[in-house]
Amino acid sequence: MRKMNQLKRVVWALMLLFMLSLVVLSGDVKPVAKVTPGSKELIDNGSFEETGEHQNVRDLLRKKFDIETTEDDWAVEWRVNQNMGTGKVRIITGENAPDGKRYLQINSKHDIYTASRDFNDASKTYTYNLKAKGPGRMRLCVYLYGIKAGKKGDRHYMGYPTISGISLTNQWKSFSGTLKIKNPNARYFVLLLACKGDVSVDQVSLKVTSKTKQTDK
Repeated sequence: MRKMNQLKRVVWALMLLFMLSLVVLSGDVKPVAKVTPGSKELIDNGSFEETGEHQNVRDLLRKKFDIETTEDDWAVEWRVNQNMGTGKVRIITGENAPDGKRYLQINSKHDIYTASRDFNDASKTYTYNLKAKGPGRMRLCVYLYGIKAGKKGDRHYMGYPTISGISLTNQWKSFSGTLKIKNPNARYFVLLLACKGDVSVDQVSLKVTSKTKQTDK
């Protein structure tokens, strides 16, 4: 009889737990916020790790740039505008790089613009990220291009507006923001890192902005 009573108590306890679980599961289930998958990285060699030939290094040297690199040891996909002042340009190799072992360092009395490749859709909204440091000054800019009327594929220069001023410190710091071209006639753009004084840059990223959605699943 005693064993029978114990068995009944166990059965009632299990039934009670089962009923409680039904109450919990029947409650309101809130939608789970899901972020759409990250878009493709648009900056090639954003951490300056891949080396290769700098196509206009000789022109820069003729313009009195101080470049401590060989023609084959530059960061591919990046170039320096030879018409925007002169100064020191370095690809620094060392363990203190935020990403990998190389980063870009510029020291100039005038703005030096280092540019990535061209982007062919100025109508989209982009998200940029980068890491930088130094006592110098840095601005994120873009070269804008449009298409000449009546000349298919013939583009023309439309200026280089500043997207964002970046306040640097002597320690590596992350910066991010939105890049939106406001000129409706722009078709192409080139991302520019306008640096004056002593500036170090690494891990440059640009992606098409993703939107956040909510779903019940």
